[in-house]
Amino acid sequence: MQKNEKSKVIETMTATLKDADGFIVANFKGLTVPEMESLRRDVRQLGGGSNIIKNRLLKRALDQIEVKGMEPYLKENTMLIYSKTDIIACLKALVVFGKKNDKFQIKGGLVSNAAYDKQQVIEISKLPGRKEMIAIIAGDLTAVIGKFAGVLNSIMTTFVGTVEALEKKKA
Repeated sequence: MQKNEKSKVIETMTATLKDADGFIVANFKGLTVPEMESLRRDVRQLGGGSNIIKNRLLKRALDQIEVKGMEPYLKENTMLIYSKTDIIACLKALVVFGKKNDKFQIKGGLVSNAAYDKQQVIEISKLPGRKEMIAIIAGDLTAVIGKFAGVLNSIMTTFVGTVEALEKKKA
C-alpha cells in the first residue's frame, strides 16, 4: 500500500470513527467468507459497519480523533466494527455471534469515549439498548400519567359522592 493510499484510509477511518456511537475491535482469524458476510450483514442491519484494517493505520486514525486506551487491543488480525446509532445493539449481536463461532474473539472496544477490555465489553452488552431504554422510559411515563389520571378520577368520584350524600341528607 502506497503512502497516499494509507493517508486516504486514515482519513476515511477518522471520519467514520468521529461519527460512530462506539466501536469494537475483534480478531477474525479462522472465519470463513460466509461467516464474515453473515456478521457484516447483521452489523449493517443494526446501523453499523465493519472494516478489516491494519493496526498501524487504525492507531493513526485513533490518534487523530484523540482516542486513548485502545493500543493494547490492536494486535494480530483486527476487524473494526462500529455503530452509528446504537453500539449496545451491535455489542449484543457480536456477543451472540462470538458464542456461535469460537473463532471470532472480541479484543476490546470504545463505548461512551472510554476503552474497555473483552470482559467489560461483554458486560456492557447485557445492558438494555437504546430502543429498549426508550421503551422502558415511555412505559414508566405512561404508568405515572395513568396513576395521576386515576387519582384525579378518584377525587372527582369522591366529590360527586359527597355532593350526592349532601343532597340526600337535605331531602
